[in-house]
Amino acid sequence: MYFNQNISNEELGSKVKAAHLRHLAFIESMRPSWELEGQKFKIIREDLKISRKELSSYIGISDQVIAKFEKGKSVRSRNMLKQSYQTSLQLIQLKRNNFVDSIKK
Repeated sequence: MYFNQNISNEELGSKVKAAHLRHLAFIESMRPSWELEGQKFKIIREDLKISRKELSSYIGISDQVIAKFEKGKSVRSRNMLKQSYQTSLQLIQLKRNNFVDSIKK
């Protein structure tokens, strides 16, 4: 796509508005699957007794973003966050298991 200098402000405004409406429609269409995904991750995190704050320190994001993710709300870089979330849960669990094993020795 190239920049058309002949486009009017009204045309540009309507194109921006249309793009925004498409984005909102996409978010609404994805919300049910995002909510289900977030609930699954939250259950795993809570079963491991890991707080959002602890998890956020491993991922390097705020715990509010994790809360949004778990509630199925729109977050930036969802796939990257999902992978970081999953990997961090595994690392925390491994770290705790190693600690318990070292105490038993």
